Amino acid sequence: MNPHAMAVVRHVENLVRLNDQLLSFAEQRYAAMASRDTARLETIMAEERKVAQAVFDQERARRQAVIHLARSLGRPVEHADAVKLSELVAWVDAPLRPRLAEMSESLRTVVDRIRRRNHAATLLAQQMLPHFSELLEILLAGGPAGVSYTAGGRATRGSAPCMSVLDMQA
Repeated sequence: MNPHAMAVVRHVENLVRLNDQLLSFAEQRYAAMASRDTARLETIMAEERKVAQAVFDQERARRQAVIHLARSLGRPVEHADAVKLSELVAWVDAPLRPRLAEMSESLRTVVDRIRRRNHAATLLAQQMLPHFSELLEILLAGGPAGVSYTAGGRATRGSAPCMSVLDMQA
């Protein structure tokens, strides 16, 4: 069996495992957002960044392994690092082929689930954004800005004076 093919399979296995962790973090992040648990959200995002970096590193290692595999098989290496997993399945020996095909499908599925969860989190954040803006106005200005009028009769946005929760002068 080609050792470079085995290295590619090992890297793909690691990518599946790491992406499963990212999916778990995406689900936890969504739950923390929905429950407005900012402390938990910060913790999750810090851990998620570490795993995302590990995914990046593992993907870089996988690409290098694919280049070595292409070279060992006499294939052109110019674009070998961009070969999709579905194409790569045909490059490996028969004993590894079903395993790589299965992992390729697993990786595709988990990445799609991460994408859908991140989309839901984006929609949730968009729903919360107006409330955040209102909260920020309350904290900075003492209340939601209302309309006030200048001496000339012009409408302007204003707020209650001296009722700020946060002292911006300190």
